[in-house]
Amino acid sequence: MGALSKFLVFFSIICIASLPAQSAENPTERGSVMLGGGISFTSIDYEGGSDRTNTLILAPSAMPFIFKGFSVGAELTFIHLSEGDDKAANHRYLGKLLYIVPTDNPIRPFVEGGFGFIRQSYDYDCGPECKGSENGWTLKLGLGIYAFLSKHYAIVAGFNYIHDNLMVSQGNEWTDDTIVFSLGFAGFVFK
Repeated sequence: MGALSKFLVFFSIICIASLPAQSAENPTERGSVMLGGGISFTSIDYEGGSDRTNTLILAPSAMPFIFKGFSVGAELTFIHLSEGDDKAANHRYLGKLLYIVPTDNPIRPFVEGGFGFIRQSYDYDCGPECKGSENGWTLKLGLGIYAFLSKHYAIVAGFNYIHDNLMVSQGNEWTDDTIVFSLGFAGFVFK
């Protein structure tokens, strides 16, 4: 069984195990589940005759709380880029830890971290040497706030540091460090 298959089995088990949201009465208590993620689409048309660049990003996550404020779960990220006949895809599969400070305040700070597998593939319009894929690992660290609109919904704002390490041709490594500001929504399932 490949790494992707193992991760999808792990993600499925987390989702199924978290369905009966025990007897939690608070969004960050043991037994509740945070379902979140993001979706993004951009399309840029450059002056001067360049092809339009399209980017699609899907990033679902499921995070069951195992202790008050602390959850363990998974995050998947799918990125697709295209420009003319050139295409690239980036898939990330992360095991993730999340701690939301358990207060009665609707603004709650959080820290998170994740580690996982990354696969990048590309098909550029410049011959057979411009087609391939790389595998590697990725690390994600973040902090920010959850602004609860109700007990079941929150706006999430935060900063993430992402480190990618890919194995490219003949055992050479390619690394990338990125800092990202994100803004999104999260839903919490509990009784």
